[in-house]
Order: sequence, then structure tokens, then C-alpha cells
Amino acid sequence: MASLASNAPAVTRRAQRRLGIALVIPVTIMMAIFFLLPLGNALAYSVVDFDGVSPNPEFIGLANFKEMVFDPNVWHALGNNVIWIILGTAVPMVCGLLIALMLWGVQRGSVFYRVCFFLPFVLPGVAVGIVWGWIYDPVQGMLNETLGADGSWSVANPDPWKLVDQLKGFNWLDYYGGKFSTSQQRGVFMDHALELLPPDYWRWWIMANAPETSDSTFAWEQFRDQVNADLADVLGNFVNRICKFAESRFDGVVPEGGVPGALDEKLEADVLAKLREFTGFMEDREFRKATRFTRPGVDATLAVRELARGRSGPRAAALGVKKDLLDAYQARIPDLAYLRP
Repeated sequence: MASLASNAPAVTRRAQRRLGIALVIPVTIMMAIFFLLPLGNALAYSVVDFDGVSPNPEFIGLANFKEMVFDPNVWHALGNNVIWIILGTAVPMVCGLLIALMLWGVQRGSVFYRVCFFLPFVLPGVAVGIVWGWIYDPVQGMLNETLGADGSWSVANPDPWKLVDQLKGFNWLDYYGGKFSTSQQRGVFMDHALELLPPDYWRWWIMANAPETSDSTFAWEQFRDQVNADLADVLGNFVNRICKFAESRFDGVVPEGGVPGALDEKLEADVLAKLREFTGFMEDREFRKATRFTRPGVDATLAVRELARGRSGPRAAALGVKKDLLDAYQARIPDLAYLRP
């Protein structure tokens, strides 16, 4: 009996030690999965230029931390966090101690005060969030109804927010074959772009080169040539010709017009047909096709594209290019007519 009594405490300690290890292992695994692994992952991403998609991001060392140090928004956010820590920890603790001291000697209604005090801590966070959502609802919330009961205050916009009906996805727009990177100062960004040129130039180029079906590349030389060709040469030349024609043929006054003839009716039909086709591209959110459709040489461009994609043969592509050239020469016939001696 003596030997059994002496061995009992040792067995109990070993069992307690095993039980403790068994209880700690799940917590340790959860800590490793939900804390240590994300922490290591965040540290790894902090030294690369990660865009959220690329499987092999470029190693940039401490460039991200350098950018954070000189970014005023980071310091502003850090100050907000410090304020939140103070208001979210120290102030509630002090207020709780003061309330506890105030209610320490209260006898009547003490149960009611305790329920009101501990109720927010025992309710689920989801339920608390739903209740606050009801209170702060901008249209039918209790707070707005209470404030507007006497007519002295009303919601600025009582209508519900309009959500987007459709979203369009794009591929990547790169910079000279590489990724845009703020940390590496590679690329052109909105604030700098608007300082260089008017926004219409950028809108046109982005629509005309939208990476809809494949990636697109930005290059200053391409941007210069396309903007000059599309906006200055084509659109500018079109406006210039109309103004010169009105000045030379009608003394700068737009004529009243007359009864439309066969050529006028054909022109109207052709313009409406092109407009319907252009509208179809825009409604289908095919912005790149829509902008190329408005350019000269669109038939040739589409014919060569269909040939490259294997959707048509060489004969169909040749016919498309030939038709485009024929249309271009036909458009010049009225100009040639005025060159008669």
C-alpha cells in the first residue's frame, strides 16, 4: 500500500503534463496558421513589388518601407491609429472604473444598471452591428427619424444609392513591356498625366488601346503618334476642312438647305448605318472596336485582325483592305472635283 501511495502523485503529474500538452497543441497550430504564417507572408510581400496577381513579383528590398516613410498618408493613418488606441482602450477603462465606483454603493436598481452595463459585452458582435445599422440607416434609421421629428433637420439625399448595373473587366496595361510601379517610379500616373496634357487626350488613348482581349503596352512614342493622328490629323483636319469649305463656298455662312436629293439621302443612310454600328460597339462595351471604328482605315484594320485570329482567310482580308482603299479614294472625289481648271 505504501508503494502505491508514493507512485500516485507521479502518475498524476505525468497525466497533467500530457493533458496540458494536448490542450496547448491545437492552440499552437491555430496560432501558426492564423498568425505566424500570415505574418511571415506579409513580411515576404513587403520586400517585393507585388501587384496581387503576378506569381513571381520583383524583389525591391526596402523600397516599400522607404515609400511609406515619405508618404504623408501613412503618418496620418498612424496618428489615427494612436488616437483610436487611446480612445478605444484607456478612455473606456477609465470610464468603466468611474461607473463601477459610482454604482458600488447603489442598492435600488443595481440589477438594472448591471444588465445595461454588461449587455453589450454578452451580445454577439453581429447582432450589435445590425442594431447600429438600423439606427444609422440614412433613409429609415431611428437617428434620422428622431432628428427630423420637428422638421429642423432632414437627410440631404433620401434616395438609396444607385449601384452599378454592369462591370467590365480588363487585362493588364504595362509600361514599355514592364509593370507600372510607384515604388520604382516606373510609369505615368494620373496626377502627373493631367499636369502634362488635357484629360481628353488620355481618355481617347486609353479607350483606343483598352486591354480588353489581351494586354496593352503604353509607350510615349505610340501615345504621341496616335493622339496626333487621331485627334489632330483626322478630327482637326475634318473640322478645318468644314470651316474652310463654308468660308470659300458660302462666305462663312451656313446655307439654309434645300430639298434633299439622292446623294443626300444616301449620305444620311450611310451615316446612320455607321452610327448604329458604332452604338452597338459602345452598348456591348467594346471600346477599342468603337474607337477604331471611328478611325480611317477601320475596314482594313478589322480585316487584318480577323485574319490574324484565324477567323477569315487571306481572300476575305484582301477584299476588306481593297474596300477600305476604295472608300478612301471615293471620299476624295468631291475635293478633286473642285480642282477642275
